[in-house]
Amino acid sequence: MPYPNEHSCRLMPSRAFVSFRRKNKQMYSEGKPIDVVYGIFVDSNGNYKTRIQSLRYPTSQWRAIDALRHCEKHGGEFHPSKRRT
Repeated sequence: MPYPNEHSCRLMPSRAFVSFRRKNKQMYSEGKPIDVVYGIFVDSNGNYKTRIQSLRYPTSQWRAIDALRHCEKHGGEFHPSKRRT
C-alpha cells in the first residue's frame, strides 16, 4: 500500500508473517535513511524468527527513481508514494 510520505519496497509477502515490527533509520544507502519492516514468523520448531519484509524510503530524502533502483537491487516490488516527488 503506497503512503504519502514514503516509497515502499516489498521483499516478502505479508501473508508469510504473524506480526511485524518497524525500525526507523535502520539502514542507510548513500547517506540516506531507510526504515525497515521486519516480519515475524514461527519456524517449524515453534521459535519466533524475523526476516526483512519491506523497506521504506522517506520522500523527504528519496526521489522515487532512486528508491526504485535501490529496491530493484534487492529484488523487491516497488511502490512509489501516493504523491509525486
